Amino acid sequence: MKNNNLGAIIISFLLAAVCIIAGICLAGKNLDDPSRVAQDYMKAVSKGKFNKAVALTYEDSYEIRGLDADDMEEEIEEHLGEAAEDYKKILVSPAIFTKNEYGDDIAYVDVTGLGEESSDTRQLTLLKVHGDWLVVESF
Repeated sequence: MKNNNLGAIIISFLLAAVCIIAGICLAGKNLDDPSRVAQDYMKAVSKGKFNKAVALTYEDSYEIRGLDADDMEEEIEEHLGEAAEDYKKILVSPAIFTKNEYGDDIAYVDVTGLGEESSDTRQLTLLKVHGDWLVVESF
C-alpha cells in the first residue's frame, strides 16, 4: 500500500515539474531570436501595447534622442500605431546578420503587416545586447 502511494507521489511530482518547466519555456521572451523579437514588437504595436514595444527597444536608441520610456511610447504610437492597428497577420522574414563598426551583432528583419485591404512592410534593425536582441530603430 505504501509503495502505491509513493509511486503516485513521485509521478505527480514529475508531472508538476514538467508542467512548470514547460510554462517557463513558453513564457520566456525569446530574446535570443531576432525574428521573434521583431514579430513580438510589431504585435505589441498593433495591439496598442506600446509599453511592451518599448521593453523590446534598445534603451540607448531613444535616450540618445533625449526621450524617456514614456516619450518613446508616444513616438512609437505616433509613427507606427495607426498603420499597425489594422494588422490581421504579421509575417516576419528570417534575419540577416552582420556586425556594425564596433563589432556588435546586428540583425535586419523585414516585417510585413497584412490588413484586410492593405499591407505594410518595414525593416527593423536589431542589436544584440548582453545576449538579447532588441529593436534599435523602428521608424
